[in-house]
Amino acid sequence: MNTLNNAKKLLVIVPLYNESIRGTNYIRELSRNIFLDGLEIDYLVIDDASSDDTYSLLNELKESTEQNIIILKNKENIGHGNTVLKGYKYSLDKGYDFIAQVDGDNNVEPDSVNKLINYAIREGLDFVLGKRISRPDPFIRKMITLILDLNLRFRFKVQFRDTNAGIRIFSYEFLDQINLDKLFGLNIPNALLTSFAFYLDIKKSSYPVVMRNNINEQRKGEQWGSGKNFKSKLKLLKGGVACFYEVNKKFSTLLRK
Repeated sequence: MNTLNNAKKLLVIVPLYNESIRGTNYIRELSRNIFLDGLEIDYLVIDDASSDDTYSLLNELKESTEQNIIILKNKENIGHGNTVLKGYKYSLDKGYDFIAQVDGDNNVEPDSVNKLINYAIREGLDFVLGKRISRPDPFIRKMITLILDLNLRFRFKVQFRDTNAGIRIFSYEFLDQINLDKLFGLNIPNALLTSFAFYLDIKKSSYPVVMRNNINEQRKGEQWGSGKNFKSKLKLLKGGVACFYEVNKKFSTLLRK
């Protein structure tokens, strides 16, 4: 299998939902901090049918920057997982050599994203997962992540922590082995892609990424629940149960396809 050492073009996928100026500023930060000599970098920003001014601000950013920013907007809200998969399919259709995904919630330091990407390329890896450190999320969110990690370790021998983290990079060759169409509709397709990294014969690793302590900022884009009040905790618990069911009832079948 060819590895990231041969890659010449990178697509950075950033999903956004009701992030407004916060999300737009984060795209600007990422574009200023991600670099590697001899590498062509494009940014694919997908607006998941935001109801605020996210889309218009993104277009203003595109007009004012020299970076190659591609903007797509979903006709209806399809959720984080499906939006990310849409970006992955776009990257394969356009033939990018490797593909990074960074959640647009402004939580991971852009310099950490750059270090992860450079590490993947220099080490010739097909998949690198960002392992969040100094994570500011409430305890309940961390606990749900831990349960998911242990479940995947027990069921599929996945050795990584933070298996559903939205900071990661793939080689084209790795993603091209997976029928992404089969993953649409899942709650946590990124966790399944992490499992594929242990199911397929690829070069893989994890890499620490530093998180910002900005979880207390008011966000309209939070879809899973912040875990900071009773209602959002119930939402998180409901989502956690759905994910547990998904791992134990669907992942085995999908990993064989």
